[in-house]
Formats: sequence, C-alpha cells, structure tokens
Amino acid sequence: MSSWKGKTEIEFKRLVSATSDQLEYHCFTDASGYGFGAAIYGRELTTQPQVALIYAKSLVRPASLPVNAATIPKLELQAMTLGAKLVRFINQELKINTENMTIWSDSQCNVERLKRLGKYDRFVTNRLHKIRNLCPVKHLVSSDNPSDLCSRGSTPKDLSVNRLWWNGPKWLSLPKEKWPAPLAEYLPGSEIQDKVEEVTLAAVVEEKFEPCIIKIERFSNYKRLVSALSYAILFIKRLRKSIKQIEITSITIKVAENYLIQKAQESYPPSEEVKTSLQIFERNHILRCRGRMAEADLNNETKFPIFLPKESWLTKLIILDLHKTNKHCGIQTLLALVRQKYWLLKGRKEVERVIFSTKYGCLACRKYRLKPYNLRKFDTLPKYRVSMSRPFTTTGIDYFGPMKIKGLNNSVEKAYGALFTCMSVRAIHLELAEDLSAESFLRAYRRFASRRGVPSLIVSDNATNFTLGSKFVKDLNSEMKFQGTEWQFTTPRNPREGGAWERMVGITKMSIRRCIGRNLLQKDELQTLLCEVEAIVNSRPLTFMSEREPHRALRPIDFLIPYEDVEVTTPHETISKDDEDYEPEESGLKRKMTTFNCD
Repeated sequence: MSSWKGKTEIEFKRLVSATSDQLEYHCFTDASGYGFGAAIYGRELTTQPQVALIYAKSLVRPASLPVNAATIPKLELQAMTLGAKLVRFINQELKINTENMTIWSDSQCNVERLKRLGKYDRFVTNRLHKIRNLCPVKHLVSSDNPSDLCSRGSTPKDLSVNRLWWNGPKWLSLPKEKWPAPLAEYLPGSEIQDKVEEVTLAAVVEEKFEPCIIKIERFSNYKRLVSALSYAILFIKRLRKSIKQIEITSITIKVAENYLIQKAQESYPPSEEVKTSLQIFERNHILRCRGRMAEADLNNETKFPIFLPKESWLTKLIILDLHKTNKHCGIQTLLALVRQKYWLLKGRKEVERVIFSTKYGCLACRKYRLKPYNLRKFDTLPKYRVSMSRPFTTTGIDYFGPMKIKGLNNSVEKAYGALFTCMSVRAIHLELAEDLSAESFLRAYRRFASRRGVPSLIVSDNATNFTLGSKFVKDLNSEMKFQGTEWQFTTPRNPREGGAWERMVGITKMSIRRCIGRNLLQKDELQTLLCEVEAIVNSRPLTFMSEREPHRALRPIDFLIPYEDVEVTTPHETISKDDEDYEPEESGLKRKMTTFNCD
C-alpha cells in the first residue's frame, strides 16, 4: 500500500477501434485469501483482433464472512458472482447480446458445480443461481488469468508494464482455433441433474400385536392412565352393546391394568437369555417369572410375579405410583413393594434411577436429597480486623432477644439486649434496650460511647433501627470535626458477613438463658446480669490453653483493664447465721447470681 501513496501516473489505451457490436467480451475472475476481483476485456471480431481492458473491479475479503464461507473455492465462487454482476452491467450499458460474452475462471470445481444441479449449502446454491443462464463459463490455467492481480495486488511500477493485465492472455489475440482447450466448460441450459440411485427395500414383517389404544407416554400418573383406559374400554363395550354400564368398577380397572401390562410386554419382549434365567412363562397372555418360592404359602402374584420391562414407560409410572402412595418411602422399602407383584431386572438400580431422575422423578424426594449450597472460600480478613488500634475503634453491633422482664403491677414486658463488640480485640459491651426503635438504640449507643469512646467505624446488618440510627449518628458527628463515625452495612440477606458479632450473640444468649431459665427478672436485675455476663465473656481466653505450658492466656479484658481480674461476687449476710430465731430469705437475684457463678 505504501507504493501507492506517492504520485503515480499510468497511461493506457482505454478504447478500441471497433464498435460494441463488433466486439467479444471476456470476463476473467480470481480470488485469494486477501480479496477477489474481475476484469472484462474487449476483443475485436477481425482476422487480427486487438484486445484491451474495458472494466475491472476488486474487493477485499469481508471480515464478517462466516468461517465456513472463507474457503478458497467459495471465494472463487464469490469472484465468479462478481464477474456475472459486471457482465450484466456491461450488457445493460452497451446493449449487447450475451452470446458474445464469456466468463473465465481458474476454479475447475466451481465450473463443474454450474454443470450439475446437485444439493449444495445455501451459500453455494444462491451464487450458482446468479451465474447460471447468463453466458458460457470456461476454465483456464492460473498463469493465463489476468484477474490474479485483482486478488493479490500489484505495485504501480509492475502494473504499468504488465501486458497480461492490459491486454489479457496472449492466446486471446489469436484465432479461436489456436485457443487452449478448457478442462471444464459450462453452457447455459446444459445442466445435468445428479443421479440418485433409488433402492427399494421390501421386508415382510409379521405383526404379532396391535398397538395400544391409548398413548401411555402422555400420562405422568399411573392412576389417571388406568382410569382413562377404563373409560375407553367401557366406551368400546357400550358401542358393541354388550353392556349398559356407565361407571367403571374394580373389574374394569383390573382389565385395564392387565391390558397395559400385556402391551408393555409385547412392545419390549424379554430376550431368550432373560426367559431362560427367570423361567418366564405365559399365563392369561401375561408373562410371569417362576422363582424359588413356588412352593411357599403365598399368593400367586408373589410366587409368580409379573415381568416388567424396564424400558417401558408403564414401569416408571408403576414405580412412582407405589412410591407416592407409600408416603415417599425409601429405595429398600419401595423395592420390596414392587417385588410383591412385579419382577424388574436390576430392580434396585432401576428404582433409584426412576425416583431420582431429573426428567420424570419424584420432585419432593429430589428436593430434600439435594446437597446444601457450598460456601465459597473465605476471603481475606478486612483491614479493621487485623490492624492495631484501641479497643472499640471498629465496633460491630447487633441485637438479641426479646427477654421478658417483670414490670409494674407484675405485668410482663419485653426488653432487648444491644451488643457492641470490638472487631479487633473481640471484647463486648452489653446495653439494655427497651424496644427495637431507633430512639432506644441511640440511647444505648450514647451510653456505650460515653464509657468506651466514640468508634471510628461501626459495622452492622440492615435492621431498620440501625439504618435510621446511622443517619442520626452522621448528623451528630458532622458537628465534630475530627471524631466522625462512619457506618457500614453488610450485604442484605447475607448473615454470614456478620459472623464476628453473631458468634458473640450466641455466647451471650447461652449464658443468659442458662442463668435465668424461665424466671422473670426486674429491669435492674437484668441490667446487673448483663454487666456480669459482659465481664465473664470478656474474660474468656482468645488463644488455645496448653496443658504443658503454664502461660496465662490472652483475654479481651486484658486490653480493657490490663493486669486486673474481674470476679463476680455476691453480698454476704450481715447477721450471724448462728441465731436460731433468724431465718434469712434469699432474694431471687442472689439465687440466680449464685447459680450463675457456680456454673
């Protein structure tokens, strides 16, 4: 392409001396992996004819061309289609007869395609239709094809001295007797229909049974299938005027079941090997199996079970019906129920396949058999979980409860616990909230911030009391230039993101539940209990305690009150217990606190 950017001047003779009626027109086409094109030459009808280039066009291979249409033979066919288009254009403009026109191509396979009316793909068929019945199409060798320059390109210098391009092949200026014979040639109207050998196969098939009068594959329920067939049998009998019955009975249902089993066995008969191994015999037009229980004191259906082909749709309906009728019993029980009346090859495997099939199996059993959702691999801990900071710099918040307390006039009221946990040292802070309103939460938060400090980051779930409280805290902290609190919420309906405070809630609820039981506490007693539980939970070891090394375990309270032990004590009696007249009465709070300390 760079050679064409400069100034290029090429002189060539465009016109011929003869008129259009005294000329022959020869269109040469070619294609390559880069593009395709066509060139039309005019040839004088004289003893010493002259040949000159009249019209040419070149196209780049389309980038959107499908992969199956980008082969060289199909590109050559595309070039021939372009040549046919140019021939029609010359014919319309110069008003000449198409008998004086010829298309040349070096693609022998495409010329042969024009001659045969065979079955091709849509791409080939559409282009052959555009070329046929226009003018003769002949084959030539590639070295004599001037349109090769259209498909591969040339530099201006080479193009200006290329005689093949400006005047066509040498033999085109000679008499037609001296032209090379084409390897393939197509003439309009000479298409040949591909011969298709028709082979008629005659086979004599002995029809041993009639098809079932009802299509059982349309039914998904065995009882509905038997009921529909029973009504069909009843209708046929009424047409024969043999009975005047209008309702189905147990006898009609039995006839329908035997008919379905008979047709299933006729559609899928057992092989000779199966007949021999199961000792299959026929009774009342139904195949049965003779097992080792022939002398047992059992009914005939159990001693001689009906043979069920596993390929039949009826077998699947019977298995599903027994499974649902017996309350979705297991595979072992279902197999025992099937063998009470039927015999099925590879019974256990077939029963399990039918019940748990994704296409027609039991949806209820398949739903409960599915494995739970696999948790994804845990991500890296957030920065606030592993960074060194003062306690409660990053705080997680959650509620637990409700807890019943004793109100005025012995009424029962509800209260909730607000848990604040440090995301780095794992310490907790408990506050009592009267309800789940945002105002109650904000009062608990103010009590927490007054004793533990204002946190820099608060993380919680999307509870309404938290979302409303976060707006209030932002408005409150906007007045503080350097003590603002950022509030983050976890993903909605994804509690696993809040595992840091959910575990603390579990430990706290377990301690309170085992301490209180079903007893009712007053509000101040519950507040006291929450403080004691807070102290004990903060005294738990954060690391594993080895039996060999006597080192003291690290605890969350070591970060809050270093080198201090927190012990929950109860007040002692001020009056001596030796006094025979004094019988102290333990309060409910003391009894619960003593029980809590002992546990």
